Amino acid sequence: MKSDNIIKMLPLTAKILNRIEKFKEEMNKEFGEFITVEVEYTNYQIDALVKLVSDVLHITITDLLKGKKGDAVLARHLAVYLVHEYVEGATLKQIGEYFMDKHHSTIINSCNVFKDLMDSKNEKMMDFYNRCNNAITQLIQPCEQHT
Repeated sequence: MKSDNIIKMLPLTAKILNRIEKFKEEMNKEFGEFITVEVEYTNYQIDALVKLVSDVLHITITDLLKGKKGDAVLARHLAVYLVHEYVEGATLKQIGEYFMDKHHSTIINSCNVFKDLMDSKNEKMMDFYNRCNNAITQLIQPCEQHT
């Protein structure tokens, strides 16, 4: 239940943090570099995206993070790619640590595998991507309507 709330809050959290950042920039222009606002939200966003992929594809989070066969591997490549693309400020090192302490080069390789599978029009990966992308779009659209 708690992770469902995190997923629902993902777009709102990003919008709030963007507003904080804009406020910080305006204040720094006016008063100099005195304003510092540090908010750690990267792990919440990673959690939300991994939970979303897990829910949409009906794969347990454990299998998504550790699975070595079939759909779990494809889902992990997709999740890594989505985190890399959607979570602003997430470093390759942070992503690697989240995905069972993988080296940053493994994260780069996973993103490249995802792109190669999409380029070769791998049906399973395209289906996984479309389903997850549709879920993300459905989450973001209501928040965009209220701004």
